[in-house]
Amino acid sequence: MSLEKNSLKIETIVNQESSVDNLSDQDDVKKESKWQRFIKFIEVQPMGDLTTSQLFLYNHDLKPVEKARRTWKWYNYVSFWIADSFNINTWQIAATYFAVGGGFGLMIWALVRSHGLGDVLNRPNGVQGSALAWAFVQSTLNALSNFATLISNSPDFSRFAYSQNSFAMKYLVHTISIPVCFGITSLIGILVTAAAEHEYGTTYWSPIDVMAKYLESFTPGIRAAIFFIALSFIVAQLGTNISANSLSFSTDVSAVAARFINIRRGSYICLALALPICPWKLLSSSSTFTTYLSAYSVFLSSIIGVMACDYYYVRRGFINLPDLYSLRSPTDKSKLSLYAYNKYGVNWRAVVAYICGILPNMVGFVGATGHKVPIGATYVYRINFFAGFFSSFIVYAVLYYLFPFDTGIPKLKPFEKGWFEETHDVENFEEEVFGHELVGIERYENDDEMSLYQRKEKV
Repeated sequence: MSLEKNSLKIETIVNQESSVDNLSDQDDVKKESKWQRFIKFIEVQPMGDLTTSQLFLYNHDLKPVEKARRTWKWYNYVSFWIADSFNINTWQIAATYFAVGGGFGLMIWALVRSHGLGDVLNRPNGVQGSALAWAFVQSTLNALSNFATLISNSPDFSRFAYSQNSFAMKYLVHTISIPVCFGITSLIGILVTAAAEHEYGTTYWSPIDVMAKYLESFTPGIRAAIFFIALSFIVAQLGTNISANSLSFSTDVSAVAARFINIRRGSYICLALALPICPWKLLSSSSTFTTYLSAYSVFLSSIIGVMACDYYYVRRGFINLPDLYSLRSPTDKSKLSLYAYNKYGVNWRAVVAYICGILPNMVGFVGATGHKVPIGATYVYRINFFAGFFSSFIVYAVLYYLFPFDTGIPKLKPFEKGWFEETHDVENFEEEVFGHELVGIERYENDDEMSLYQRKEKV
């Protein structure tokens, strides 16, 4: 009996202490202003013991990916490239796009309906000589422009790879899957367009136009076939836009306000900004679409040139991860980090190189919009990706050697060999950067991880 009485006393004391703690927490909530409660309600990652400037550089979306989150295997990337190759852009460059089943299904259907390709593939070229050569070059560069986005933001995906050095990652993913998948998709486009031209006598550059033409023969079977092909089209288009467009935008914008914007919210912002642009107008004709792709490449190629030069030539593969996430060197607070460059945090050499990479293509870009420009500028614009890439690459390299900055590696001559790439252990990265494990910056991904205020308000 005495044991039971003692147990009851202990339980009573614990309950009293718990109720006191709950009342204390409720008092803290009540003391908060409406504005503070609103901020807590919309934030996705509290500041904790980080300052605003630190949160700009270091947050859940931007921090190095620890082993537990590196789950992508080689087959995930192969599947990703297959899905991305079957998209509207690839279709309309070579003349087709779809998800894998829909793409092959449309090709087979088109060939059966037209009873073959006729003389479409056997007829002589419409252009000859240099005109044919430039048409080939321009088409090739348009295909490259379609891929320029993923060239510039590939780290958004590659950082989640389980292993970067496996045979499958090096060869099956990067060497085989990308060119094979995009090549097959382009071939499907050519065959479908040729079959439609053989059947109707008109060249249709868009799969939507081909399916609309098929719907003129209105039968339940045709309607069902168009429905399933269009459904695969929608799924593939949605996946491509999320991976190639929304994810890169939302990753960048999450750094602007990491406390309130994560990748999911950034994707919604991207959607909201995209609708007023009326992107469907870019698909109004083949010439409009290819002009858009070329303009797209003008700006991205210059960015990619600076990135490639900085990593492969200036820094020779070396990245100081702690400095990358800090305004000042974690090992010596009296010094700026390697990536601050100056008190303004701007690498002016990269800005100048970027502008210099754009300039060679600007005159040709004006010509592509319908204005008369010298033929030389048109030729340069037809190789716009390489013109922008190599211009920015060379300018950045020259500016580095004229106005050098600390890269964390030994000083090398312009053509001296050297490679300093390292594999980083990021399991205890917070302690390495800040000197201690961060507290209070956990994100609110579900109800169990909500803040105290959010949980109580929901109840």
